[in-house]
Amino acid sequence: MSSVFKRAADKKRRDRPYYIAYTDESGRRRTIKGCTDRAATDEIARQLEQDVQLRKRGVIDRVKERCAEQGHRLFLDHIREYTAHLQAEGGHVERYLQQVSARLKAFGAFAEIETLVELDADRVVAFVRSLRKRELADATVNEYVGTLKAFTKWAVRTSRLPSDPLSVVRKQSAKTTERKRPRRSLTADEIGVMLQAAVERPLHELETIRHGPRRGQRVARVGGAARARALAKGRERVVAYLLALWTGLRRSELHALEWRDVQLDTLPARLTLRRLTTKAKRADTVALHPQIAEALRATRRADSTRTDRVLGVVPGMKVLKADLAYAGVWFQ
Repeated sequence: MSSVFKRAADKKRRDRPYYIAYTDESGRRRTIKGCTDRAATDEIARQLEQDVQLRKRGVIDRVKERCAEQGHRLFLDHIREYTAHLQAEGGHVERYLQQVSARLKAFGAFAEIETLVELDADRVVAFVRSLRKRELADATVNEYVGTLKAFTKWAVRTSRLPSDPLSVVRKQSAKTTERKRPRRSLTADEIGVMLQAAVERPLHELETIRHGPRRGQRVARVGGAARARALAKGRERVVAYLLALWTGLRRSELHALEWRDVQLDTLPARLTLRRLTTKAKRADTVALHPQIAEALRATRRADSTRTDRVLGVVPGMKVLKADLAYAGVWFQ
């Protein structure tokens, strides 16, 4: 049975609402706010009791009811909850989570949708067309489609959507996709000039005037401490590149390397990768080429501890491209 009441402090005030206390289909006692009108609140209470009975008898499908409620919530709220779900799963770096959120928000802004129920295949197809008009690479467009499809599958699994609206949407076949930036390996000569560029460029940038009539001239005065920091930055960058070249480790794996992972006294020297730091979540051992082993010995400070990072900074794509451009190496 339900009961309709006003709170003690509101009993003599007509502008205060009534409340309804009732027992739901699972036996839990609940209280919700009604109206300021007693008759209207009584009607709501009767409807709640009827709905409880219908749910108990299976006449009202609770999954469909939840889908209806969730479908009218803000699309942005679902995006936040989806990225939180991915984060809780583990195995995803922060950059990936940011990309997922950005892709979903870009679609929502293009399609001008506010609630989840507005998401449909036609809007996604139109969004994909717009991406192709921007001349994005086929692989990038496929990543957008994959993110949207993964999102709607999650929405179905969590009873936010009754069915997957994107089940008919397909990625472009890998056989027909065209690489916008074909990959190629660097030659040995190109690697050599790139490493030399990595050493020289930080100091070169400090010595180059950036503004004014002498812009671009390498005549700026650089103090001894700043010069030493620039040279140290270049040497550390070279070590990062050598590690990447000789081991094939990902950027996140390089960033996670600590001195306890490096054995320089063995023959050959090796890295012992911790399970939690690898993308595959698998502990592994990687033998080190003598060149990188020697570079690591020269880099390690006498006061470094086992848990200090091997690399203070791991160069990103922007820095890599700048080093390649400085070295005069073609890169796409």
